[in-house]
Amino acid sequence: MKRAVFFLLLLAAVQAYAQDARLKKGDLEDLANRMTGIFSCLGPAGKDGMANGAVLHVKQIWNTQNNGRWLYAEQAEVQHLQEPYRQTVYHIYQQDNYTLVCKVYELRNPGQYTAAWKDDNKLYQLTEDALTEAPGCTLYLHKNKEGDFTGATNGKNCVTAFNGAGYTTTEISIYKDKLLNWERGWDANGKQMWGAEKNGNLFIKSND
Repeated sequence: MKRAVFFLLLLAAVQAYAQDARLKKGDLEDLANRMTGIFSCLGPAGKDGMANGAVLHVKQIWNTQNNGRWLYAEQAEVQHLQEPYRQTVYHIYQQDNYTLVCKVYELRNPGQYTAAWKDDNKLYQLTEDALTEAPGCTLYLHKNKEGDFTGATNGKNCVTAFNGAGYTTTEISIYKDKLLNWERGWDANGKQMWGAEKNGNLFIKSND
């Protein structure tokens, strides 16, 4: 009898949590707004994580698209904003009642769009034909009971050869005023080759 009561209580708790985590109308727009803006990271990345002293600019693009939200992102060192080391496009959309997807795209000619976050003419020239999907690097996001979004890549699917790694994993938490991003590279045997060892990089959103 006690075990049955315990099971029912546990089931009720799981159902309550699932209800809290269920996506609501406006959550996709909320996620896009949280990811958009200027973010600064001053914490140590470690092992060539490359986020120490970095600035991340993210701007929404293609507002006429009705298949989710598209974001242009550019990351650079504070003292070298005209030489970004990462330029990507994110496509975020709702997959089901509990999952938001963030698909990652690289640019075939990134130099053509450097500083596009502040140049609408460059963004106007950016089309889907200029993108190539980063296979296996998609992030799957869920809303927690606090209303924030957390997610990760799936297993060993995000392939890379950067700094001796065979694949990367990314874990991310998205709050109203900050992003916590933990990206690591691993070899085929699961040995960490680069990235922070203990925690991710914290990007604080600017109020400007």
